[in-house]
Amino acid sequence: MRYAQSKAILLPFVLLTAALSRATDISGGDIFITVNSGEGSGLYQLRREDNYAPEFIIQKCHWPLFDIDRSRQRIYFRHHHDKFYYLDLNAEPRVLKKVDFIPADMRISSVAGDGSCLILYKEAYDDIFAEENPFFERPYGGIKFYMLYRYDMATGEITRLTYSNSQEDSWVSPDGRCLAYKRYSWFRNTAECYDTIIFCRADGMLKYDLAYYFADVGLDLNEYEDFERFALKLNDEELGRPGYHAVFRPYDYPEGEITDKIEYYLVTLVYEGNKLRCEVKRKRIYLPAGMTATGISSEVSSAKEIYLGGSYEGGRGRLIRYDVDTRTFNPIPTPEGSVLPFLLY
Repeated sequence: MRYAQSKAILLPFVLLTAALSRATDISGGDIFITVNSGEGSGLYQLRREDNYAPEFIIQKCHWPLFDIDRSRQRIYFRHHHDKFYYLDLNAEPRVLKKVDFIPADMRISSVAGDGSCLILYKEAYDDIFAEENPFFERPYGGIKFYMLYRYDMATGEITRLTYSNSQEDSWVSPDGRCLAYKRYSWFRNTAECYDTIIFCRADGMLKYDLAYYFADVGLDLNEYEDFERFALKLNDEELGRPGYHAVFRPYDYPEGEITDKIEYYLVTLVYEGNKLRCEVKRKRIYLPAGMTATGISSEVSSAKEIYLGGSYEGGRGRLIRYDVDTRTFNPIPTPEGSVLPFLLY
């Protein structure tokens, strides 16, 4: 399928070579980034409290999966399309270990930050009836798509979450309680397709199509070939209510670099009983003179900090942190050969 193929390209190989190193101290805002630069290749930790000073973590590994399991200080990696490994940052020696505790035919889609679960996917028969009635027993349909499952890290129990259309990209909330995923649908006997974002509980219940909420602010998700990431964050206290938010930007970047302003959407989500309250607000960042931007890293951005790719202050800041409250731009020095995207702790 179209999206499955593109994802395999976006997440390249992991070479299973490790290096000895001391246990890692991690603070909020630290960045994990990969470097492709000869002998310096590998995963680095950029310490925010030390002006993002780089520290070598492990050799020859590529982009990790979002997010970090903070309860175990564990980072998951993808090798080709169907092999997964993890790195315990506090274990010695540092080696990538194979994820051998999930079924062989299943793949990791997303990781809960509290370590409660993994969201997996595999091919399975669809059933549009079961999508709305998951507890009603009846045979599945006759077409296979990618379906999502929840793997409980404490018990090993696997719960099927989706029953129709196709999906493999998900973003589970840091507390493991809710989930957003991209749903990709073919209209049968036509060449048309429809992409949208679904928000639900992590048990697959109370599904809501967010396309309707985006439509209220004039954004039609079906107009875009692909989406940026829709990673859920816990609401900051300043937002005044419990729930989640996500920084979202579709792939509508103009060719070349942006020099005036860059737009994104701040999406706030909260369940009130069985009803979802979703607010979508269009936001703008006005760029200062001498700065160019190439886009927003939605997975790591929050309501208070937006991470931009670009250039600032004479070429510094291939990665730039924008602080929303103070409206300041902070170039982040990255090692030569750094590869985006990156991972934020």
